Amino acid sequence: MAADLDGDGKRELISSVLATGQIYIWRTRKEGGWTEPLALSTGAEVRSITVADLDGDSLPEIIVALRGKEKEGIEIWKNMGNLRFRRTAGPGQGEMFADVAVADFNYDGRPDLIAVREEPGAQGGLRVWLNLGTDKWQPASAPRAEGPYHSVAAADLNQDGVLDIVAAGSGPGGGLRAWLGRDKHLNWGRPNQLSEGDFWGVTVVDLNGDGIPDLLAAGKDTGIHVWQGLGKGTFNRMASPTQAGSFFRAVAVDRDADGRADIVASTMDGKGIRYWRQDPALGWVAHRLLAETGIFHSLLVADLDGDGRLDLGAATHGEGVAVWPGFGKPLPGQVPGEKTAKHDLPLAPGTRMPDLASGRPAPPPQPAQPAKLEGAFPEKRIPGEYLIGSGDVLTVSVWRGVTSQKEQVQVSERGTISLGLIDDVQAAGLTIKEVTDLLKEKMKRFIKTPRVEVVVTRYGSKIVRVMGAVARPQTYNVSATVTLLDAILLAGGHLPTTPERPGGDLTHVSLRRQGWTRTVNILRYISGTTGETDNPELQDGDLVFVPEPSSELVEQKRIYVFGEVRSPGVHPLT
Repeated sequence: MAADLDGDGKRELISSVLATGQIYIWRTRKEGGWTEPLALSTGAEVRSITVADLDGDSLPEIIVALRGKEKEGIEIWKNMGNLRFRRTAGPGQGEMFADVAVADFNYDGRPDLIAVREEPGAQGGLRVWLNLGTDKWQPASAPRAEGPYHSVAAADLNQDGVLDIVAAGSGPGGGLRAWLGRDKHLNWGRPNQLSEGDFWGVTVVDLNGDGIPDLLAAGKDTGIHVWQGLGKGTFNRMASPTQAGSFFRAVAVDRDADGRADIVASTMDGKGIRYWRQDPALGWVAHRLLAETGIFHSLLVADLDGDGRLDLGAATHGEGVAVWPGFGKPLPGQVPGEKTAKHDLPLAPGTRMPDLASGRPAPPPQPAQPAKLEGAFPEKRIPGEYLIGSGDVLTVSVWRGVTSQKEQVQVSERGTISLGLIDDVQAAGLTIKEVTDLLKEKMKRFIKTPRVEVVVTRYGSKIVRVMGAVARPQTYNVSATVTLLDAILLAGGHLPTTPERPGGDLTHVSLRRQGWTRTVNILRYISGTTGETDNPELQDGDLVFVPEPSSELVEQKRIYVFGEVRSPGVHPLT
C-alpha cells in the first residue's frame, strides 16, 4: 500500500509482517533509496491494509484487518500528523477478517468500510459499516453471502451511479460473485455468479479504455481470469493470460507505454511474479521479466519516488518488500485530461514467450501444425457435423448382450474422458461417431464384440460472443454448428436505423478469431450475390462485432434492393 501520510506530496510505502503483526512505513530519500522504517505494533496477524481519510482532516488513516488469539477485528491507526499515529478500535471486534476496503456506501462524503470473512457457512460472508464520524461505526446492510471470502472491492459496475460489490471466495458458496446496488440506501440485488471455483483476489480496473470497470481475478490452480464489463452489470469472459497455477493478486499497468493494459500477478506456488503484455495480434504474451521463483502476496503499482513513472512493489513471503522502480506508466484514463483509446481485449491467449534477456528480436511465430487426433477422419465427416468439446457431458452406454451399462462423463479441460475400463480417451475435436468408434476399438481388449452408444447430454463447450449494434449483445453458448448469420439472429438481429441513431452496418461485420480480424459483408450473402464465404461457420471463442455505419454512410440516404434484379444490395439514394 502507498499513500501520502504526512502531506508532503510524496507517497510513503506501507507494508506489514503477517507473523509479528508489525506495520512498517518507509519514506523515500531525495538521493534515492528508503529511510529506516517506522514500526507500528498491532499485536496480531495483519491480514489486510488500506488507507483513507476517515475524519476529513486531509491526513489518511491506516486501516488493518487483524486476526489473533487476543485481538481480532478492524483496527484504525488515526493519523496525528508528521507520521505519528494513535491506535483506535474499529468495527467488527471479535471477528476475523481476510480483507478490508473503503467506499462511501451512503454518499455522505465520509468513507465507510466493507470487509470479508474466511469462515465457512454463515460465519463467513461480508460486513459493511457506516462511518458516523468521531470514531463511531454503525453496522449496515451487506449482501447476503455465506462461506469463506478472501478479497472484496466496491465500484459502480453497471454505471448507474450506485456502488456495487464484487468479492472473491472459495468453496461451495464462493467463486467470484457480484452484487449490484439497487439504490443509495444499501439495498442489494441477488448475487451474480461470474465464475465458480476458488479465487484469492479480485481487482477492479478499466483494462480496455472504455471507461467501464473490468475485473481481474486471481485463482487457486485456475490461473488468471479476465472479465470485460459491458456497462450494464454484465461481463464477458475474455481470454486468460494463463489457466494454470495459483495466484494471490493481479494488477494492471501499461508496462511498454503502448496505451494498453498489461497484467502482473503474484504466485502462491513458488513461481515468483508473472508478467503478460497485451499484444493486439497475439493476445496476452508472457515475458520473463520479474522474479521467477518465490512466493509473493500483495502487489502495488504506484509512483513511489515522484518521477512520474509507476513503480511495482510486491510483498514477499518472509523476505520483506521488493520494489521495481520505473516499471510502467498509468493506464489510459487514469491521468486527468489524458485522452483514452478504447480497444478490444484479447480473445486468445498469447502462444509465445520471448526471451528478453537475449536482446535479439524474437523470430516470427510459425503457424502451428495441428496433430491428427486418434480416431479422427475429417474426410469422412458430414459438413457441419458437431465436434465434441471441453465441457460437454456425454452419456456412454456399453451393451453386454441385452443389458446395457450407462455412464455419464464430462469432457475435461484437456479434452479427455475416462470410463470404468479405459482412461484418458481424447474426445474433444471428434464427432460423436468418431468417439463411438474409438471407444469400441479400445474396449475390444475387454469385450469381444463391444456395442457402444454415445449421446451428448449437455452441450457446454462452444462459446460465441456477439457485440456491437445488435439487440442483445452478450456471450452465447451454442450447441451445434453456427454460422455468422445464425449468431447475429441469435442476438436479436442488427439494430434498425432510427432518427436518433444509425443502425447496425451488415456490410462491415468484424469476425475476430485467435488474434486475427476479418471483415465480412453478410448483406451480400443475404441478398444472394455471394456464397458461403460471406457467411462463415463460427468456431469456439469467436467474436462477432456489428458496427454502426461510418459517418460517410450515415450521411448518405440508402435503399436496399433484393430479388431478381441485376445488382441487388445497398445503393445510395440520389
